[in-house]
Amino acid sequence: MTLLGLLIVFLLLYLIVSRRRELSPRDGSVIDIESVPVEEIISCPKCGNKVRDDYNTCPHCGYALKIKCGQCGRELNLDWRACPYCGTAVNPK
Repeated sequence: MTLLGLLIVFLLLYLIVSRRRELSPRDGSVIDIESVPVEEIISCPKCGNKVRDDYNTCPHCGYALKIKCGQCGRELNLDWRACPYCGTAVNPK
């Protein structure tokens, strides 16, 4: 009975911990999504997984979330048609 009780407790703890964390398949690092404020989390347009808004690439599918301006080198969102910093037109991929 004690062994069964320990097994149930271990299983419950495992389920709680595994829900709180997402494993990044690229580098094996663990991302604790629940510790990130909600306004900093977006969904990847390609795979739909949750990612932080400061990521340049989705760690789940490798989709480029941001690009760099060819003129000034600042980070740009993929949906921008021009760089807001220097005015250079952005070439769509």
